[in-house]
Amino acid sequence: MKRFGRIRHVAVSSADYNLSWTESGRGQFSVSTNLSVKAASSCDVQCAVSVSAMTAPLRSTVRLTVVAEVLDTGDLTVAVALLGSLSALLLLALLCVATVLCLRTRGRTIHSG
Repeated sequence: MKRFGRIRHVAVSSADYNLSWTESGRGQFSVSTNLSVKAASSCDVQCAVSVSAMTAPLRSTVRLTVVAEVLDTGDLTVAVALLGSLSALLLLALLCVATVLCLRTRGRTIHSG
């Protein structure tokens, strides 16, 4: 039995997959192949098998779709609470500085007038 595969029109080495088969009786075999690839982008995977009893190889093409992995960011409650508290303190300090500057300006205009 000959077997071969292609990914992006490049032949796959036999070191990249393993093949196992069992005889199910009366000369019939069940064959399983596991292909190991590092998927960086989506592509077509073409597989083919040829045995002496077949006039042409049996071919199959599947689409390997790579999607972005979504990582669990965990609970952000503490970070949001801390950021909110710091923002509120900064706003309060800015309001105090603005009030003091405003009162100083008013005091100068009253004394000079």
